[in-house]
Amino acid sequence: MGKTGRDWTQIYAIYGMDEWQTLVFLLIHAIVFSFLSVLFLIYFNPVCSVFQSIFPALPAGAPRFIAGFIGSVTALSAVCLFFAAGNIFYSSVSLHWDMAQRMINVVSDWSTVKTALDVGCGRGILLNAVALQLKKEGSSGRVVGLDRRKTAVATLRTAGVEGVQEYVTCREGDARRLPFADNYFDVVVSAVFLHTVGKEFGHRTAAAAAERMKGLGERVTAFMVSSHIVSFRKPNHHLVGPAEVRVDWRFTNLC
Repeated sequence: MGKTGRDWTQIYAIYGMDEWQTLVFLLIHAIVFSFLSVLFLIYFNPVCSVFQSIFPALPAGAPRFIAGFIGSVTALSAVCLFFAAGNIFYSSVSLHWDMAQRMINVVSDWSTVKTALDVGCGRGILLNAVALQLKKEGSSGRVVGLDRRKTAVATLRTAGVEGVQEYVTCREGDARRLPFADNYFDVVVSAVFLHTVGKEFGHRTAAAAAERMKGLGERVTAFMVSSHIVSFRKPNHHLVGPAEVRVDWRFTNLC
């Protein structure tokens, strides 16, 4: 399965993080809320006195309850923010790498694979996992990384670090309009990508869902959903009308 069981520091050193700004944003707010909760704890009595002076009509004990409630909510918010930051830190690379190792096991014999495609390759975690498997099997095949963003330089850099640059090619393109002929690839994979298709229409709109179906209609035959792996055979489809295509997806595996 290529280089599995890696230390997470190696993985982050190679691939870095795409959404590091979000992580920094969460950590800063978590630290601020932690600081505020500590202040509430240290200066609890003075805070109660402040509430009593601002709201003199409050019944006895109410200021202490209000101060304690605000301090508790502040501390809980800090915990939630730290948890969210940790989850993003883990899922951005480490979880992605682990899922890539599981996804390549869906293909039983990589030695027969001559051409593979990674849709939405990003910095190449799944792309390089496929390339490592091709290299392990001694295959002469190649894997193409497709992404709408201009990530080719970063992707090829990670492929070079992994020692699989001769197996990797990068292309810029849209998953809804793949710049390849039908049946061009033996294997098509994609991970942590489908939910980003059509995001310009909003994440939960009918238009965004239709755009994602276009991506599926372009024969993306294996993709990751909610930390699970779902794989499909190539679809049988027929035209119903001038603008409608019905796709028959043959479900084969879920792990």
